[in-house]
Amino acid sequence: MDLGHLTLKRGTKSDDSGEEFVPAKKAKDIKDAREKSYTQFKLKLEDIQLIYVNQNESWENARKEKNTRIHLIQPMELELDVDKCIYNDDAVLPAWKVAGNIPSVDLRLSDTRLFRIMQHIQSIPFPKSKTSAIVQAPVDVESVPAQSLVINTEETLEAVEGITSVKKTKEKKKKEFKGQLTQLEAMFTLDKIDLHIDKAANEINDKDKDEPFLCLTLESINANTKIKTFDMELNASLANFIVYHQQFIGKDNQPLRLLSAQLDKQNTTEKQKLVSLKFLHTSQKNPLFSSSTYNEIENKADVHFSKLVVTLQLEVLLSIFKFQDSLMKKLPKDITDNQIKEPPKEEVKAIENNEKTEKPIKKN
Repeated sequence: MDLGHLTLKRGTKSDDSGEEFVPAKKAKDIKDAREKSYTQFKLKLEDIQLIYVNQNESWENARKEKNTRIHLIQPMELELDVDKCIYNDDAVLPAWKVAGNIPSVDLRLSDTRLFRIMQHIQSIPFPKSKTSAIVQAPVDVESVPAQSLVINTEETLEAVEGITSVKKTKEKKKKEFKGQLTQLEAMFTLDKIDLHIDKAANEINDKDKDEPFLCLTLESINANTKIKTFDMELNASLANFIVYHQQFIGKDNQPLRLLSAQLDKQNTTEKQKLVSLKFLHTSQKNPLFSSSTYNEIENKADVHFSKLVVTLQLEVLLSIFKFQDSLMKKLPKDITDNQIKEPPKEEVKAIENNEKTEKPIKKN
């Protein structure tokens, strides 16, 4: 695992003209003042990669080439911007703003390497946990005299008279409520994920080179959230999910597309996304719990699905089922289930001793 190169910068936003930072109080424009009210931190990770190497392979050469068949995760980068507001009690500006972006993630996995990784994991000697019996300490039961349980009626009446009604407390809270503060505003985008599944060219000899089989693609994963004083909003979406068969070619002279969403690329509305989710969480402590925004609902979710286009061919299905059967045959099987259970050694010794002590009966 190569974590790559880490870069961390700290600074404040400046004008496009290149002038130095001006305090927000001296700024004339309100929008300009809001933009300059944050201290910015920029974090960037470059060349993150994961390599699986056998004995006769060089991980150093693969690390330099950055795109080989022994890469489980090809070099990728992560960008993260964290903004801290200099004003603590601003109802308009979020206290923290976080924005993360991963341009692309390219994964490659083959059946032979998958089983080798499983063998390595199974060969690791994990420590065995020793379970000790838990002894519970006896609980002493104390007897309470009946006189202490008697409550003075005069004290209870005084306490009840001093209690204010629930309606009055809610009305006071609504009057004192000036608005919610946004504690965190976060946004994360992942442009593309490609998962390449390869299989051995020769099922008998696993040392042969792997050949492409399937490719799974996830396009445009977006997620953003807002955490406020009394509620939390979450919006997430997935633009498209595509499955390619690398060993068959479609009408457009490209790998055969088995599964994809029916989308219009020119239309970028939410309805053109494969899956979109809107989630709103609040509690009864919210002064606006009975308003039209919440309608006295603590958890509210709205999910939208678009159409999926599925292409099926007999040869394609047979190749997938054949690949599945080969995987099931290579899976490690439990030997204990197939073997006949042998009796314990103590029982075997007892049977042998009984046979030696028994005397034959003579018939007259």
